Amino acid sequence: MKIRPFMGSSHLQSDAYQRFLPTLRQWRERAGMSQVVLAEKLGKPQNFVSRYEIGERRVDAVELMRILLALGLTWADAEKSLLDALKTERKPARPLPKNR
Repeated sequence: MKIRPFMGSSHLQSDAYQRFLPTLRQWRERAGMSQVVLAEKLGKPQNFVSRYEIGERRVDAVELMRILLALGLTWADAEKSLLDALKTERKPARPLPKNR
């Protein structure tokens, strides 16, 4: 059995995550940091920041907390952005009722 590599960012993001992505960049820009500076604070290469900002890499909760702390933000600061993204997430269409 051949294992297919996990390719492409379309598999990495829900609609809510796609809407949340610009927030990650906005936070960095508001903090007056370049990708290079933020990456240095995180102990990561610059492309780590670039890849998550454009959606090529998904950020988990621990990484998000580290990013927030490096930017001088808290989880509470992020909560509204996360909730807003979830509130506007497209819901799957309800199946049509079956004719009986």
